[in-house]
Amino acid sequence: MNNKGFTLVELLVTLVLLGIIATISITGVVSVMNNSKNSEYKVLLKNIDTGAKMFYEDCEYGSLSGKDICKNNRTISGDETEITYTIPISALTQYGFLTGNSSGEVVNPKTNKPLNENCTVTVTYNKSSRKYTITKANTISVSGTSVSCFE
Repeated sequence: MNNKGFTLVELLVTLVLLGIIATISITGVVSVMNNSKNSEYKVLLKNIDTGAKMFYEDCEYGSLSGKDICKNNRTISGDETEITYTIPISALTQYGFLTGNSSGEVVNPKTNKPLNENCTVTVTYNKSSRKYTITKANTISVSGTSVSCFE
């Protein structure tokens, strides 16, 4: 009898082992990708916070001072201790406080969808405590439809 080659059992065992190795590898790769997206999302949120603070400073003391983008989005508390700006994400990219993709859009890395132009960030500066408070609109209404900005 000719003993050249592999038996059917040997081939099946090899295929099962390769299948197990592939499953473990794919699970690991997916986990790494999700962790990467979460890290990228956290960086995006920090960049938005930093950009909002810079926008505030530029509107109050810099080159944007007195421009419509600042005048139209500024509110002052009754006792004048807090100044608040509600800033569209698109304004942060337009004025260079946040970098978007090649199309100028800021993309949520978790969903791979651009943040809607109606998504806003609110920055409030309290003159007494000298602290910023930054709030991001999680959900907005666009033409009666609820749109998620930050997830």
